[in-house]
Amino acid sequence: MSDQRKTIWYCHHYAGSPLKGMSYRPFYLTQAFNHAGHHAFVIGASFHHLQQNPVEQKEPVLLDISEDVPFITLKTPSYEGNGPGRMLNMLGYASGFKRRLHDILAITSVPDVIIASSAHPFHYPVLEKLARQCHARLIFEVRDLWPLSLQRLLGIPNWHPLVLWLGRIERRAYQGADYVVSVLDNAFSYMQKRGLAGERYRFIPNGTSVAAFENFRKLSEPAALKIQALKKSGHFLLGYAGAFGKPNALDHLIDAMAILGRKNVPVHAVLIGQGNLKEQLDAKVNSLSLTNITFLPPISKLEIPAFLREMDALYLGWNNADIYQYGVSPNKVFDYMMAGKPIIESGGSPTRMVEKVGCGRYCPAESPEEIADCIHKTSQLPETEREMMGLKGQQYVKAEFDYAALARKYVELF
Repeated sequence: MSDQRKTIWYCHHYAGSPLKGMSYRPFYLTQAFNHAGHHAFVIGASFHHLQQNPVEQKEPVLLDISEDVPFITLKTPSYEGNGPGRMLNMLGYASGFKRRLHDILAITSVPDVIIASSAHPFHYPVLEKLARQCHARLIFEVRDLWPLSLQRLLGIPNWHPLVLWLGRIERRAYQGADYVVSVLDNAFSYMQKRGLAGERYRFIPNGTSVAAFENFRKLSEPAALKIQALKKSGHFLLGYAGAFGKPNALDHLIDAMAILGRKNVPVHAVLIGQGNLKEQLDAKVNSLSLTNITFLPPISKLEIPAFLREMDALYLGWNNADIYQYGVSPNKVFDYMMAGKPIIESGGSPTRMVEKVGCGRYCPAESPEEIADCIHKTSQLPETEREMMGLKGQQYVKAEFDYAALARKYVELF
């Protein structure tokens, strides 16, 4: 590693920020790179489905420095759902590095380091070519295993052209990148079979910004008033903050809450966020006539700590899927730990981090009865025991998963 100042491109299609919405990892790592004296930029898409308040971008390339991190967006078409429009958006982002390279270079400079982060890997080939032309260090960051995620989670067959295409890109990246960084703790065995040498592999998980978490914003009035009313009712509050998608397994939580409701257990679930299944989940709650679940609209990342700290426990769930044998690294678990609250985790990585750390309880995935039992038992714990669980998680995440510390591991690769 050189001590010289590096120009770094962190290229992540779904990059976000505290004000823009998810994903947050590129923002906080880029912020840490710059604090370490480098010249780092996030390069994301002008539109994607994780944004909170998307604004139409007219310029082909736009620089935003309003949140103290240089954030470049490439103009991409809008879309809804998972149809052809989303694919066009992905390809538009990938091709933007070729079509708009001159505009990007006018904002930054020739990169010394390129991080190609695989929310999807379509942009990897053009970034690999650019890295070779610029003699830049190329890092392929794996957040999801493609095409395995499509095959295991969506049931797309091996012979599908998209699977074959993604498989070629994946092998090219494992064999051609200077380093491969994974946020999944058990992914190396999978990657090694596809050409990755051990000396080029690094595990750098997701994390949280301790500084940002401790400088949170108060909850906006609608959410604050609703939570205040629930607290006055004497209910044990179980919180969830994140996406409302198939991988989040919230349908099983709803079934568990139905079981607790029939038993008149005084627990109330408060779910905050957005996603393509939110309307479906809301309809399920209404069809079951459940009164112990409240959905709240998404809030700013800056308000999330305040929400989490108002809860008595926090929920994190997964479906049964063999792909999780390679690990999971959800941002929300680190935010949950920072909030100092006990965590109820259903399914997920075989390492069972929450259980290992002692900051919560683990129960099997897709089992509403066991999820309900876990929630009930947690609600019955003495407050001092719940506080001790929360403290263990808080101490662990500060020591191991602060983005400032994770960035230092990344810088060693530059």
